Amino acid sequence: MVVLSEYMLKQFEERMIIHLYSNFPNETKDISDLELRKTICSNIDRAAKYNVKDEVDVKRYLEYVVRYDSEFDINPNLPWAINIFGDENLTGTEKMNQLDDYELFVLKLGNQK
Repeated sequence: MVVLSEYMLKQFEERMIIHLYSNFPNETKDISDLELRKTICSNIDRAAKYNVKDEVDVKRYLEYVVRYDSEFDINPNLPWAINIFGDENLTGTEKMNQLDDYELFVLKLGNQK
């Protein structure tokens, strides 16, 4: 079972490397494969601390890492992220949904006014 989960984790890492390079070329242009792999691995564990464990949610978490930084969850310049991750009443999926909603409706659409 452990071998299977390690294999699945490696497959996820490979998919994420491709996904992040493809979808965030500006943010990843100066990051080596090894560095990106290390970032992915360390942040999978970091996401799990917030109960973000579903593959789709971890993918979204890693996208935030690439867009903001590896410590976006505790960055004082991103109080909205700190507040969402600090809410222990939310599931991992709910936390990621709230991050997406905040980014879309407050940061992106709010700046169009």
